[in-house]
Amino acid sequence: MGDCLGISKAAVSQYLSNKRANKIKISKDVSDEIKKSAKLLSEKKSNGMAEILRILAVMKSSKESCQVCKRYNKDVLKYCNASPKY
Repeated sequence: MGDCLGISKAAVSQYLSNKRANKIKISKDVSDEIKKSAKLLSEKKSNGMAEILRILAVMKSSKESCQVCKRYNKDVLKYCNASPKY
């Protein structure tokens, strides 16, 4: 899986064991989309970049990405083009 995403096996292991990015909480809908992407990637029916962009689009449309920025990266909000800004 790491090869598809351009990350190491160790990084994948850390994500799966909640040692990396464990403070970010995502909705069940986004979690389901991530599982769908993992299945597509494992079956070689998509590529990592396409799936990352797809998940980000889902997060953007639900404003979930806005909540992550608001909580963890407030500096980026001054450049944000989301409407309304959160």
